[in-house]
Amino acid sequence: GFPLPLVAGFVLSGGGLGVASVASTAAGTAAVPAAQQGLAAALLNTAAQLGTALGLAVLVTVASARAGALTPPAASPSPSAVVEGYRWAILAAAAVTLTAAAVTLAAAGAVAAGPIPIPAWRRPAPARGCPEG
Repeated sequence: GFPLPLVAGFVLSGGGLGVASVASTAAGTAAVPAAQQGLAAALLNTAAQLGTALGLAVLVTVASARAGALTPPAASPSPSAVVEGYRWAILAAAAVTLTAAAVTLAAAGAVAAGPIPIPAWRRPAPARGCPEG
């Protein structure tokens, strides 16, 4: 029935977010010196929480504004107006996601086009007795 696909989607989303969170934290803190990795991870997690809260606030505002625009004054929104509001919010989220993906791919292409410098603190020490270079 109805709940099974919904629960399956929630479980898959939770698992995917858990895996992506670990990978993004590892990638986000890899270029930071070991002494500052805790601070970098905290900053990354704070930014993710803030982004989630602000994103949800914007999407709820979009949905509410659209439903309100389809509703006569001093009346409760009809179910179809609420669905239309959700539709607009989902389209707004999709537009932001596609824009972020395009920016990410463009940035990744720019990074891949040139050599990635290795921070001095990450470079291996030269072997004893061998000239550096």
